[in-house]
Amino acid sequence: MKSIFFIFLVSFFTVQNNLEAQAIFDSSLWKESICIGGKFSIKVPPIYTVKNECGIFYREENGRKTFPLHPFSREFYPGHDYLMKNDPETYNDWIEFQARLLYSGDGPGESSYGDSIAKNIMFKNRNGIVSNELYVYVSYTKYDQGRTIKTSVIKGPVYVFKNHQNLSDNELTLFFQLREDQCDSTDRKLVSLMFDSFNWIKK
Repeated sequence: MKSIFFIFLVSFFTVQNNLEAQAIFDSSLWKESICIGGKFSIKVPPIYTVKNECGIFYREENGRKTFPLHPFSREFYPGHDYLMKNDPETYNDWIEFQARLLYSGDGPGESSYGDSIAKNIMFKNRNGIVSNELYVYVSYTKYDQGRTIKTSVIKGPVYVFKNHQNLSDNELTLFFQLREDQCDSTDRKLVSLMFDSFNWIKK
């Protein structure tokens, strides 16, 4: 009798945990958050906390904070982009260059460089917002006891949002880099659902 009761309890808690896990992905239960001084709205799962003014999303578990998304925003200045050697000819030129920069950097024993774009996927979310999802070929150079070790991997995604996808204005462009060292498969699914709810706030 005791073993039957124990099996019942285990089954009950397993079902309960599965239901709670499924509820995390039910975006109809999420709260809408207004970010970056009222520039955009986005639905956020209950396991995330939002610093609204800068659009930083993080979750806290056992006293440890993780930051799955790294936000980066900037304006394009018509006629010249000081980060590019030549003026970009298209919107895609510009955002692809910015995405590559997110994976470029030098350290004391290792450097990385965003070589080129592996994929640039244009998508439209449920609010009709047209956006881009980019993946970058990244090369790493590591210096170890006089040896140079080179590797190359695909990193991403980087999500890009701009109200009008052209180069003729200086509207704010939002970049969100999924940080692989700070996220797991659950975060990846949640982030995808979050951006499906993204909406610009019209004033």
